[in-house]
Amino acid sequence: MTSKKDCDAELIFIAVIKNILRVMLFSTWLFFCCFIFSTTTLQMFGTCNKIQQCYYKNNQSGLGLIKVSELVSRQKMLLKKLIASKKYRSVGSFAKELEISSRTLHNDLKAIDRFLEAFSSKVTKKSGVGIKLVGEDNEKLLYHLESEETRKESVEGRRQEILLSLLYNETATSYRKLAEKYFVSISSITNDLVCIKEWLAPFNLSLVKSNVGTEIKGNEEDIRTALCSLFKVSIIEHNDEKAVEIPNMKESQEIIQYIEEELGYKFNEEYYEHLTRIVAVMLSRISSGFTVASSEDLRLEEFHALRTYGVVQKALHLFSSLSITEIPQSEIQYLNTSILGARLSHVGTHVELYYQDILKKLVAELCTMANEAFETNIHDEILYNGLLIHLKPMLYRLKHGLIVQNPLLDDIKENYSAMFGFTWFLGSFIEKETGLKLNDHEVSFLMIHFQAALERNVSIKKVIVVCPGGVGTSQLIANRIKRMVPQIYVTAIYSYRELLGVNVEALDIDFIISTIPLQDINKKVVLVSPMMDVNDAKKLNSFYLDYIFQNENQIRHRHEKLLHAIDRNLIFTNLDMTSKDEVIEFVSASLQKRGYVRDQFYESVKNREQKASTDLGNKVAIPHGENQFVQKSCIAVVTLKEPIKWGRSEVSIVFFIVLKVENKQSMRPILRELYQVLDSKRILQMMERASCEDDILHILGGKEDD
Repeated sequence: MTSKKDCDAELIFIAVIKNILRVMLFSTWLFFCCFIFSTTTLQMFGTCNKIQQCYYKNNQSGLGLIKVSELVSRQKMLLKKLIASKKYRSVGSFAKELEISSRTLHNDLKAIDRFLEAFSSKVTKKSGVGIKLVGEDNEKLLYHLESEETRKESVEGRRQEILLSLLYNETATSYRKLAEKYFVSISSITNDLVCIKEWLAPFNLSLVKSNVGTEIKGNEEDIRTALCSLFKVSIIEHNDEKAVEIPNMKESQEIIQYIEEELGYKFNEEYYEHLTRIVAVMLSRISSGFTVASSEDLRLEEFHALRTYGVVQKALHLFSSLSITEIPQSEIQYLNTSILGARLSHVGTHVELYYQDILKKLVAELCTMANEAFETNIHDEILYNGLLIHLKPMLYRLKHGLIVQNPLLDDIKENYSAMFGFTWFLGSFIEKETGLKLNDHEVSFLMIHFQAALERNVSIKKVIVVCPGGVGTSQLIANRIKRMVPQIYVTAIYSYRELLGVNVEALDIDFIISTIPLQDINKKVVLVSPMMDVNDAKKLNSFYLDYIFQNENQIRHRHEKLLHAIDRNLIFTNLDMTSKDEVIEFVSASLQKRGYVRDQFYESVKNREQKASTDLGNKVAIPHGENQFVQKSCIAVVTLKEPIKWGRSEVSIVFFIVLKVENKQSMRPILRELYQVLDSKRILQMMERASCEDDILHILGGKEDD
């Protein structure tokens, strides 16, 4: 029989064994965890080390890992095709699809190889078979590629969606709701709404925040104008792909096409698209319960007297999904006004007379000023008739607040900045005579007439031909010049001996074309071969283009009238300011202090800038206010320490134009000289480098040191 003592000993033994087993089990579990952790860590460090080694290796060879953003669009497309392909394909087949050479494709593959070194994928090559992307990360790679491509678009796309929603919705929304909808932070939404607020300002619309949320406030016509502009911007930026969808487009196109057929003329493409957007937005807004107020400019019975009114009314009833009772008279009046803004040849007599009284006088004045500004006769019949036809619908659009956007506005500002600025000055006379306010788009359309007239009248260059041969050879050269370079007009043909007896400087010619070298001739000479071959034609064409566009480098203008208009106390160089509002406020205060303007001038400049920024696209801005607040004429000049954002471009030089429109005779030479300055890259570059008022005056006085 076992004693109690033996039982206790047995129990103790069992307890010890259990504890030993527990310790062993825990140790085993701990060892296993440590093993897993260390293995994972080593793999992670190994991967990182591999990437670092790749980066070091490539940097040693002057290369380096490539990010998605560093791949060009063609290389991204090739990579997508490689991901999609499940089998080997020849290099030639890829090159054919991408419309590039095999050599270019091989160079693209090198860039892709460097990009793939950070992934577990690579492009393998099999001789005689082709290439293929292999690896475990292909799906992740595609996601990474597409997400990086769309990241930049997402912010702008989100802002357009928010703007569209705010314009269409009558109810306010909150920052929190927008943040939740787009899965972004409230600070991102705050930045979005700041940009939206700036975008809305030129349309007289405001973004209002209240206890119930944020909403857009403004009248119905301005909201519609903003919607049309948003659709236009979206189409331009996305080239019809991923553009904001415009509702009711099919109906609106049918309505405008019917109006064209009934009135017997077609709108130009730009205005046709503009009108279809107007109708599409109009139908959508009416369906949502928003209508425009009746216009007070013309009485309803006067609108009924216009032929267009009946056509518009019938078109809306025939092609829109809305019933007759759902379309109020004010909406028919609204669309009719837009139609009249496109063309006024079918309007009533009372409308015609309203504009005809001032049109001829206005056009004649514009042509005269342009003649004097360009120091050449551009006042031809084409310009006069073109302006007469253009101004009539333009004034009607301005009177009724119709905005037609010019899709080439930015290109015009960049490539024709001086002419654009000059046309803005001419616009001051239009504003004075009509009481209407121009905008950038109308100025750009108007500018095209003057630019075309200038090129039409100054492009023909007069020359003489010098040839030692007989009359036959000389005439052959002259005929070939006429055929190959029609912009050059041969006024006379001379032999070398005949030329010696001629006062060349007295000849009304631009340059000389000669088959022999000429000495001591104070005219530019282009040397060509006696047979005037294709190479000579290229040489002559190149010289002709250089001659037109490079003369400013040899000409030193002394801008006496402009210098006289500039108050040296209003020349500010290297101004250290960060915004255009700061510059406008500072210079306006300086102008008022010296008695040039009234205190309302500052607000008038600000209001004009809100409606249409006065940046010219060449780092120059020309702000100007209402003529009624100008007491005496002057020009203030500002150069900035650092370029600042002014509208859609950066600006370093600011000309404050303060001119009394009544003094037309004295203004013409000032405008001519200001145009010359704005058209001279050389002068503007030197003005940027100026350190004091005297530097500016010397540069404009033609005394600059190169």
